[in-house]
Amino acid sequence: MVTFARALAELVRQGLITKEVGLAAATNHDELALILQGMETGIATFKAHGRDKAAAALSMRDLLVEAVSRGASDIILTVNSHPQLRVGGLLTPLTDFPVLTAELTRRLLFSVLSVSQRAHFEEEKEVDFALSIADHLEKEDSLLSNVRFRVNGFYQRGTIGAVLRQIPQEIPSPETLKLPEAVRKLSYEQQGLVLVTGPTGSGKS
Repeated sequence: MVTFARALAELVRQGLITKEVGLAAATNHDELALILQGMETGIATFKAHGRDKAAAALSMRDLLVEAVSRGASDIILTVNSHPQLRVGGLLTPLTDFPVLTAELTRRLLFSVLSVSQRAHFEEEKEVDFALSIADHLEKEDSLLSNVRFRVNGFYQRGTIGAVLRQIPQEIPSPETLKLPEAVRKLSYEQQGLVLVTGPTGSGKS
């Protein structure tokens, strides 16, 4: 199935209509304008973007695959730095990927935002949402088929940044977590208040 905006974009690319004609006919002007700039709408980017990093510079799919294959908990996107992964609590720059420019960081974040989320982000300068991609992938993308991410996009010193945190699909057992017996016993308490605290990424969940 092809959306009306995508069909118009294809006509513009083929030179059958001008960009101005396409924008005038579009039912969603902003969506078509972004597609013509090379930014797909929301999760559609996973099918639309090529898998050749040289051709597409860098796609969000590339980063998600890298994060999942390395067992990373977070992807961190900051302008003037390589994309970074948090693996085992330690930050690892992905030096095989390009240093992020302001425009590239913007394109990466916008590639997974819907039109309404984009509008919210531009107005509020921040956006939080869950990214679930299982139903939007092709068969060869099995690595990502059961993966969800919590995404936080924000403005930082006038430029866009983003953090994508992988949400585990299974609750690990106390044995897997190697919890001490004293901590396990807390789950049997029937009164009182137990506070689980710590900085981001310390294992509270």
